[in-house]
Amino acid sequence: MDPKVILFDFGNVLFDLDFPGCYQRFKDLLEIDWDGSNIPQNIQEANDRLERGEINEETFIWYFQQVKSSINPRDVIKCWNSLLVEMPSHRFEFLLNLRKDYTVALLSNINSIHISWIHRYFKEKYNLTDFEERYFDQVFYSHEIGMRKPEERVYNYVTERLGVKPNEILFVDDNEDNIEAAKKYGWRAALHDPSSDIVFKVAKYLRS
Repeated sequence: MDPKVILFDFGNVLFDLDFPGCYQRFKDLLEIDWDGSNIPQNIQEANDRLERGEINEETFIWYFQQVKSSINPRDVIKCWNSLLVEMPSHRFEFLLNLRKDYTVALLSNINSIHISWIHRYFKEKYNLTDFEERYFDQVFYSHEIGMRKPEERVYNYVTERLGVKPNEILFVDDNEDNIEAAKKYGWRAALHDPSSDIVFKVAKYLRS
């Protein structure tokens, strides 16, 4: 049975990210040995709190200043936004085509800093100012709903607002923890490899 809803993660599923480059830039900026496996605990806390909308931009920067007091706030934001690369144009039409047959929604652990950059990017590159409304039936950004994956409450929240049964949702994410939590809740879920374009993989995910 086909799902009624296709629920996408945003980063590294629809919007390309550069984690290695971002980590390297922060390593250079903070002068610490930092990669994806040893992010300082206070920085991880700052990320999680920003993604839940619990802190503002100034407080987020303050966390980095605890690592290096002389750091320039602009440099923090520049490094933070260097994670974001692009959304290729063919994925827009892909989303519109899916909406002919499915409810298409977005669930992303994201923050106010990144979404501001992304909205500017869409406006400058594609003259697009209504991304969420044009391409999705519903959008769930963590910093707006106050919860993030893989917290169990987020799966319950999203399911209730989509108005479907858990097994009627196909969730596509590039993070294994998020996928396992979704399956535990009862969603159908597919782990996406960012090296493959989602446009050419979604049919397989629908069959699985």
